[in-house]
This record gives sequence, C-alpha cells and structure tokens, in this order.
Amino acid sequence: MTVPRLVVVLDAAGCRLPVADVAECAIAGGADILQIREKGMSDEDLRAEIESIVGRLGSSEQIALNGNVKLANEYGLKLHLPEADPWPVDWTGGSVSRSIHLPFGVIEPHAAYAILGNILETESKAGLPGIGYRALRSAADQIGKPILAIGGMQVGTVGPALSEGAHGVAVRSAVIGAENPASVTRAIREEIGAWTN
Repeated sequence: MTVPRLVVVLDAAGCRLPVADVAECAIAGGADILQIREKGMSDEDLRAEIESIVGRLGSSEQIALNGNVKLANEYGLKLHLPEADPWPVDWTGGSVSRSIHLPFGVIEPHAAYAILGNILETESKAGLPGIGYRALRSAADQIGKPILAIGGMQVGTVGPALSEGAHGVAVRSAVIGAENPASVTRAIREEIGAWTN
C-alpha cells in the first residue's frame, strides 16, 4: 500500500456542506484517503453515510472507517484504529492505520502508518494544548512507521510538520468547515508537494 500524504477526516456534524459533497470535493482537491470518523453514530446511520459517500465517489478504494471493524469489513474499507482499540482478530479488509499520542505506545507491525496528534491546538479538541512539531521528530525516530500529523493542520502549518519528519498530514476542520473544500484541499496538497518534491 502507498502511504497517504493527505488524509481528510470527515464527520457529518462538522461539515458545512453535505458530507458526500465534502467527500467528493476533498478527493477532487487531492486527498489520498477520506477517513469517516462518526463517534456515537448508529450502525444504521453510518451505513447510510458510507453508502452516500461511496455512491458519490463510485468506489470505496479511498475510504477508511474509524473504529468500526464490522462495517469496515462489510464494505471493504480501510480501517483506522483509535489508540485504545485492540487489533481486530477478524480483520479481512484493506490497510489499517493507528492513532497515537504521547507517550508513544507500541505500533503493530501490520499497521501501515500512524496518525499523531494533536500537534497544534484545534477546535476538534477544545482546551487541549498541542504537543508541538518536535513530537513528530521523536515519533518518526522511535515508531518505525510513517507518521501523519493531525491537529491544527491547514495551509501554512503543513510545511513545518513535514520538516519535522511527518510523512503527511490528516486534516479535518480546515477542509470540512470550508465554503470551498476542494480549493482548501488543493492548497494543502500543493504545500505538501512543495515540501516533498
């Protein structure tokens, strides 16, 4: 699997536009993976959201599901595991990524990459201070997996994350809250390109 440089995290409540519209715009703007993160949503509602997004994109290839092993298997999606979730013994789907925080835990050898955060303060985790860019360097040195930065990632904060060893970034608010999600995603993708080319 090619490790993504740009993951856009989707949750319907945070989207300014309908979630399927945001998904389509993010992919058009250059997102590699869309991670559906719907904490507390019923399986029935989550199925409807997955089907809406897959229907809009025409494929499930670029979709990861946060935490719901059953539905990720059912729809053939990639899986993203929160830090505290056990590795699924019945996993039959695509690649698996893992959230990590300080202090770093052990990352399973089968995990494709880790997402570390929150790097900067973010409205997604109000009141929780960021761990800072230097944590990325420590993670890159210690974990032995590609690291994506999350938390406050937007145009202007991506380059410093990459310069400290991040392979890429995961973005939520800057994209899903934008009036033009494709334009914001494209600008972030261009910043990634400027630092990785």
